[in-house]
Amino acid sequence: MTYEKHLLFLTPLFPIDEHYSMSSPSFQVYVRELSLKYPQWRISIISLHQPLRSEPYKWHNVTVYPCQANFRSSYRKPPYWFKMFRYFQQIKRLQKIDCIHSFWLHDCALMGCYLSRYYDIPHYATAMGQDVRKQSRYLKVLPFQNIQKLILLSPFQNKILQEAINRQADFLIAWGMDVAQFPIPSQTQRDIDILGVGSLIQLKNYGCFIDLIAQLKKSFPSIKSCILGEGKERPFLEQKIKELNLEENVILKGLIPREEVMQLMNQSKILLHPSLYESQAYVFYEALHSGMHIVSYEVGVAKEGEKWRVAQNESELLNYLQFFLNHPVDYQSRQVLTVDDTIKAYVEKVYDF
Repeated sequence: MTYEKHLLFLTPLFPIDEHYSMSSPSFQVYVRELSLKYPQWRISIISLHQPLRSEPYKWHNVTVYPCQANFRSSYRKPPYWFKMFRYFQQIKRLQKIDCIHSFWLHDCALMGCYLSRYYDIPHYATAMGQDVRKQSRYLKVLPFQNIQKLILLSPFQNKILQEAINRQADFLIAWGMDVAQFPIPSQTQRDIDILGVGSLIQLKNYGCFIDLIAQLKKSFPSIKSCILGEGKERPFLEQKIKELNLEENVILKGLIPREEVMQLMNQSKILLHPSLYESQAYVFYEALHSGMHIVSYEVGVAKEGEKWRVAQNESELLNYLQFFLNHPVDYQSRQVLTVDDTIKAYVEKVYDF
């Protein structure tokens, strides 16, 4: 079958099957909905690092070609780059490729630049996270002249990139959510006072989360909080919880299925997100749609509002949490950016065939 257009996505990781929802949910929602909305387009995906599958496979309406590099060190990557190139040749034989779209300004963007240059195919790149920070070694080696359109997720991320390499995005397009995935927000009393959602790494700053719960416990002795996520900071956080006698107040739930995350957000009053850096923070939209209030730093798409307080320091985080806990709140869902909004922006601004 010949399609109207052929898009090739280059990504470091992708779900192993249609039931896996742990990795980059915003990206996989986008791919799924784009393929459904434009069935006349062929979408091929080369996934460089994960999943660890040996053969191409179908994921909804797209074909995924896994290279299995599994985040090996640079000097061990050439065989997997060669595998990616072989897949590229195989995909190109199926149908002429109209554009290459790479995600994360890492090795996939680098390969996208080379393929774009040698095969004269338009290359678009979307920065997805910490890849715009000056610590990224790829920013120093990426030939940006071979990226025809650079897309970032938020003004915050754009500012970080400009500070790093004096380059700005051509477009800012945030990831919208599939609101149909979420349960109807509960309007009854919620059991969890404060929820945290994210990887347990230093940048996410969950030590601060626990310190704030310790402070709040003085005024709210029975306060209940929960952190969803896993990471290398877990032993440190567990020890901190024990030292501050917060075993009854802070629960580390670990890595749980996305469906359970949605249910717990529907049972929570406030999202506390003390992260020091976010390119977007998809969880902000999820929290607003779930009817939660938010307290965060000025990262990603953070925006002050009726249900959202943006702090400049830890003291302000504490004050805003106390305010929301002391005042009656409603759990009405708030309108957020949807995946349809994101698709519309990409089709009109990026894939302008």
